[in-house]
Amino acid sequence: MVLFQDIALHGDSIGSIYIEADLGDVSDRLSRLVMIDFIVLVGSLAVVFVLSSRLQRVVSEPIRELAEMAATSRA
Repeated sequence: MVLFQDIALHGDSIGSIYIEADLGDVSDRLSRLVMIDFIVLVGSLAVVFVLSSRLQRVVSEPIRELAEMAATSRA
């Protein structure tokens, strides 16, 4: 992006200002943020997987034992 702007004082032009900018920094920052988001997502998924596998045993073990007791009492 290139910007020229005249500077006026009391109606007289006393100079101009020139600004040049590109989106390279914004693009670099965006790609860095996407990488950080991806790492956080993968880390969160790993934690959720570990917690869910442990909690699944806590919840399903009593149900399995109850089903086994019900099966042996029928026989």
